[in-house]
Amino acid sequence: SNLGEARFESYPTAAGMHVEQLDTRSPSVQLRASGDWVGNAAASRSGFTLDFYADDLGKMLDAFGYAGVFSGGETQAHIVAGWPGAPTAFDLARLDGVLKIAVKNGRIPEVSPGVGRLFGLFSVRELPRRLTLDFGDIFRQGFSFNTIDGEVTFKDGSAWTQGLQIKGPAADITVSGRTGLKARDYDQTVVVIPHVGGTLPVVGAIAGGPVGAAAGLAVQGLLGKGLNKAAAARYHIGGSWEKPQITLVAKGAEVKPEEKPSVNKNVP
Repeated sequence: SNLGEARFESYPTAAGMHVEQLDTRSPSVQLRASGDWVGNAAASRSGFTLDFYADDLGKMLDAFGYAGVFSGGETQAHIVAGWPGAPTAFDLARLDGVLKIAVKNGRIPEVSPGVGRLFGLFSVRELPRRLTLDFGDIFRQGFSFNTIDGEVTFKDGSAWTQGLQIKGPAADITVSGRTGLKARDYDQTVVVIPHVGGTLPVVGAIAGGPVGAAAGLAVQGLLGKGLNKAAAARYHIGGSWEKPQITLVAKGAEVKPEEKPSVNKNVP
């Protein structure tokens, strides 16, 4: 098993079955779950709390047949959710609950067609391609990140987030809005704020030699966050998972990442 050794403890209740403990452990992945399965053969429902840890999300996904989605990524996740049917009927599209996730020190590489369908919560395939067009070499070989943190609410066949934060050496990205897990579509706002060092890679070459490079660093230090904001961009992602439409909505000073995007007004 890809999940290694497992330990399972349960007992029957008047309403169905209580799972006291489901533990799986391998050298790289740990999963702990507890909860209840209630109802009868005609209609039942599962409600569980799950805690998940992987020391390398990329390797774990590779082992499950989803190669190339992530490289590295120490991951912790906490889910409190319910769904119709038995525990084995777990399905994101039928889930009601909340996921909290934190990933450290990884990379979203250039990925092959189809991989993005696994991570429909945001387009890991098309978004980097669009960012490469707008920001050049910063995203050309994928996107390294220090952290990914966020909370996702699952309800009525959709997943909502009010701010999935991706922070990296080259840029910070915030993803907000809805993913249709049943409809397999997007309605999201993405704000990208590149860091100054990544937005002015040729400052030294333009100014000429080491002196120009030093001047460029001085400019970056003096202007700091102002330059970051001037290079920012806000996008809307709509359309289907297979053919997402990414539209540049605003750039530079027009971008106000602190504002909650309108697509979140119906978050449950």
